[in-house]
Parts: sequence; C-alpha cells; structure tokens
Amino acid sequence: MAVSFLRACLIVTAAGLAAQAASAQNVDIQANGIQVGFPGGNCSVFYDLRGRFRSARQTCNSGQIQRANAAVAQRVRPNYAPAPGGAVGNAPRAFVAANGAGQVVYPRARCTVSYDPRGRRLNALRGCSRSQVRTADRLFRAERARHGFR
Repeated sequence: MAVSFLRACLIVTAAGLAAQAASAQNVDIQANGIQVGFPGGNCSVFYDLRGRFRSARQTCNSGQIQRANAAVAQRVRPNYAPAPGGAVGNAPRAFVAANGAGQVVYPRARCTVSYDPRGRRLNALRGCSRSQVRTADRLFRAERARHGFR
C-alpha cells in the first residue's frame, strides 16, 4: 500500500515537472523579430523573423539559450538545418545573427561558444573541450561565409 502511494506521488511529481519544463519559455513573435523569455525576466533571447539567432542577455545561461533555440526551431523553422552536419545528436549547431555575431551550440553538452560581429570568439563555456572549441571556430567561419560575411 505504501509503495503504491509513493509510486503514485512520484508519477504525479514527474508529470508536473515535465509540464513545468515544457512551459519554461515564452516564444513571442513580433513584427521586428522573435523574443524568447523565461520566467523571472532574467533571460531573453532574440532572433530575426526567420528564426536566426541575434543575441541573448548576459544573464542567460547556456541551458536557457539551448532551450530557446529549440523552442524557436520548433515554432518557426521545423525543417531548418542549422549548419552542415548539425542536425542530429550532439553535432554543433551554428547560429549567425544579422550583424555577423552568433553562437555555436552543442545540444547535449553544456558547451556554447559565442562570437562578436567580426566573427572573433568572445568566450567558450567551461564545459567545452579544446576540440569542441576548434570545431566550433571552423563551423562558425563556414556559416558566416554562407551568410555573406568574411
């Protein structure tokens, strides 16, 4: 009896957490772009109308940015292929903003590498290996070139 009650409590709690995680961000499509906000107002991530990353507030962590990227991809660009080889698993995904800045995100790792509008690396989170950073640099250069930046 006690085991069944405990199991029922765990199932209800897990369902509640899953629902909370699913509603963790708000995708707001506006005339000038897309804003993804999180509860508490401490993180907003911005995209152009085509769903390409523009910027994120400095208070956003890599997990929030990854969830925002996934939410925008699901809502705006369900068939979007972010970069060569970036469609499955932990393959890096490059996002280039309209001004040339952007990020490379490894979906399953806690690794995000950010770049300024000139394409120079700003930072890489501590979870990134040297190999991931080198790969991100190459991928971001290629994606910037594909968007017409040098």
